[in-house]
Order: sequence, then structure tokens, then C-alpha cells
Amino acid sequence: MAKFAAKRRPLRNVTVTLDETLLRQARVRAAAEDKSLSAFLAGLLRERLVMDGDYRRALDEFLRQKPILSTGGKPLPKRDEIHDRGLLRRR
Repeated sequence: MAKFAAKRRPLRNVTVTLDETLLRQARVRAAAEDKSLSAFLAGLLRERLVMDGDYRRALDEFLRQKPILSTGGKPLPKRDEIHDRGLLRRR
């Protein structure tokens, strides 16, 4: 999360519309964490954006890798060949 906290930028006011139940829950949770509602919501957004970015980078890195398993150009076996239930029943 240091990505966002490293630079002190001027804060902007925004308007958020929430239903009464959600607003009440958010206020209670913010108070329990000794934070203002604004700081609480900013923290949630920050966590979500960092997690989304980290997930996207990890997925991109995974997709760039070469496959681990190789069939040597042969076709993959069919599901029925792998899970031969008849073989189990014959015993």
C-alpha cells in the first residue's frame, strides 16, 4: 500500500451515495477502527485497487510463462481414458 501513501497529494472531496444500512455499518466500522468515514472508505478503495493491480500483474506473469507440461506433440488423452471406471468395476 506504500504506493499510494508515499506521496502526499492534495485531497479531493467526492460525493458518495449509500443506502442508510450500508452507511450505518460503514460509520460503525470506521469508528471501531478509530478512523473518519472518509479515511475508512479511502483505505478500502486503496486495498482493493492494490489487490486488483497485484492480481493483474501476477496473472500476466503467469500467462507469459511457457506451459510446464508437454505431450511432445501427441494429443491429450480423452477424459474417459484417464478415468476408466470400467477398470475399477472389473476387480
